[in-house]
Amino acid sequence: MCYSQGNAEAWFHMGVMYLNGWGVKPSQHQALDCFTVSAQVGHVLGMYNLAIMHLNGRAGLAAADAKASCQPALALLKKIAEKGGWGGLVQQVGSSQL
Repeated sequence: MCYSQGNAEAWFHMGVMYLNGWGVKPSQHQALDCFTVSAQVGHVLGMYNLAIMHLNGRAGLAAADAKASCQPALALLKKIAEKGGWGGLVQQVGSSQL
């Protein structure tokens, strides 16, 4: 239900599941879609994983020009830094999961 309603945490976890093939058929494209949705609403780990996918050229994200591939990743990493870096992550995850 959370997945269909756009819950950022659910989208992030679905991305991890698709990326690793945990309980679903592995799909970098599905992972990319899930991380994109979670990143759009400011989910720190969603933004981070999306940035890493850009940097590694996964799911067809590699550009012919390496500099062009890095620009979206850099923008996402800057957003993470503006949110307070991993401090935003700690607030998101909660102290019970650290």
